[in-house]
Amino acid sequence: SDDRTPRVLFTPGVSFSRTELSDPVFARQGWSAFFDVHGAERTLLSDTNFLQSRLRLQGVLPVFTRGRLLLRTEVGGSWTDEFSRLPASERFFAGGDNSVRGYAYESLGPTDEEGRVIGGEFLLTGSVEYEHLIRGNMGAAIFLDAGNADDDGFPEPVYGAGIGFRYRSPVGVIRIDVAHPFDDPDRVARLHIGVRAGL
Repeated sequence: SDDRTPRVLFTPGVSFSRTELSDPVFARQGWSAFFDVHGAERTLLSDTNFLQSRLRLQGVLPVFTRGRLLLRTEVGGSWTDEFSRLPASERFFAGGDNSVRGYAYESLGPTDEEGRVIGGEFLLTGSVEYEHLIRGNMGAAIFLDAGNADDDGFPEPVYGAGIGFRYRSPVGVIRIDVAHPFDDPDRVARLHIGVRAGL
């Protein structure tokens, strides 16, 4: 199909990143921001024209002496009159450990006629999480994630929420989460495992 045809893209761009944290491994206060914009133009060694931008904001706030509140949002948009010519690497997807937990990695977004997720032009995700150290380096978390990818300007979000186990190690916080997806009653809770350093 046209979606799977190899493309030639020369995509110059610029990105900006800034992070200020109280601790590089286990921050209790701080923030980070990442912004990227890039694109391609037919007259510059590319098969199609497009412009894409992405903004990711994260923050952490201390709560009492043993807790912290983690906030995250990400928004992205693509502008092109030939979306079918964009490869999957230049499309937006949602779902996974650092997106909407409760859903598989990049499993959220527009689908084709056969039901396969093909990615969208726009992305919007957000997360609120509370972590609390219970004893020593061990703790627990509760969280709510929301978001989606779509071809409309503001994707209609789906939601996932759950609980997690946390262990503060020298290389980062080991996370084991069980998240429940809310958009489909036939879906079951999903296990997510990862390591978070900083935010």
